[in-house]
Amino acid sequence: MTARTTFGRKGVGDGGDGAVPSRRAAFLATERASADRAAETEVFPAPARVDLAEKSGDAEPAETAPAASANPVGPRSLKLAYALWLVLGIAGAHRLYLGRTASGAIQAAICAGCLAATWMQYYQAFAGLALCWLWMFADGLKLKKMHSEAAAQDEAFA
Repeated sequence: MTARTTFGRKGVGDGGDGAVPSRRAAFLATERASADRAAETEVFPAPARVDLAEKSGDAEPAETAPAASANPVGPRSLKLAYALWLVLGIAGAHRLYLGRTASGAIQAAICAGCLAATWMQYYQAFAGLALCWLWMFADGLKLKKMHSEAAAQDEAFA
């Protein structure tokens, strides 16, 4: 009968060929293996380069320029657009998410200004907040159309 004598010394097995590695050693071995795999695959690959001389027909290829990214924003989710509309719709977050930055910034500025004026007891600013609420509800009715237009614009970049 063989007894395992590992009391007080982690990672030391019975001293023979059946030595059991410690948990730490096993963990470090898996981390090294995953680091080696991560080094083999690029997380952020270099952008493709376009040879300007080939495009213009010149003989000497001297300059290269980075190619434009195919999809700068990525696919936009309709569910996330509705969530932003529900939570921060009065401030125009859904418009900013769907790529309508000018009107989203205007809506956010109106909302912030009216909230600040109301907080300073300038109660006529409630009219501006009512305008923001109406704008938000109107956007809720046409949010699906705004999403489809943003998706079409994303496909145009691809």
